[in-house]
Amino acid sequence: MANALYAAGKRALMNKQIDLVNDTINIALVNTTYTYNVGDSSYTTSISTPGYTVGTPVALSGKVVSDFGTPNSSPANAVFDADDPTFTAVASGSTVESCVIYHASSGTLIAYIDVGTGLPFSTNGGNVTINFSSSITRIFAL
Repeated sequence: MANALYAAGKRALMNKQIDLVNDTINIALVNTTYTYNVGDSSYTTSISTPGYTVGTPVALSGKVVSDFGTPNSSPANAVFDADDPTFTAVASGSTVESCVIYHASSGTLIAYIDVGTGLPFSTNGGNVTINFSSSITRIFAL
C-alpha cells in the first residue's frame, strides 16, 4: 500500500466541511490488522471501535496548508503539513503499521499513512514521535 486519502475526506475538503488549519485534526496509530479501504469514512466505525488503534490519538499542532511550487512548475502542489506529533507512553506489545488522520469532531477519515521513516515499528512503553515527510508532499498534497 502507499499513503492515500480517503474518499470521505476528499469530499469533505471539497465541500468545505473540513478546515485543515482551523479545525481540530487528530492522528491515530493503527495496528497491523487494519486494511486500508478508500470507502472507509468514520474513525469510530472503521478504526476505533473494531480495535485497530494503538495508544491514544493526538491533535495535530502547527498545521499549515501552503503552496509548494508555482502553477507552472513541476510539481505544483498545495500541501498539508503539521508539527511532528508525539504519542506519550504508548503501551508495549503492539506493532504500529500505519497512522490515520481524521477530523476530530465529525470523525471523517482524511488520510492513511503507511509509508514513512520508521514504519512499521513495535511499541515498547515509551513515547513515539511520527516524523512527517519534508519532501514536496509533506503529509499529503493535492
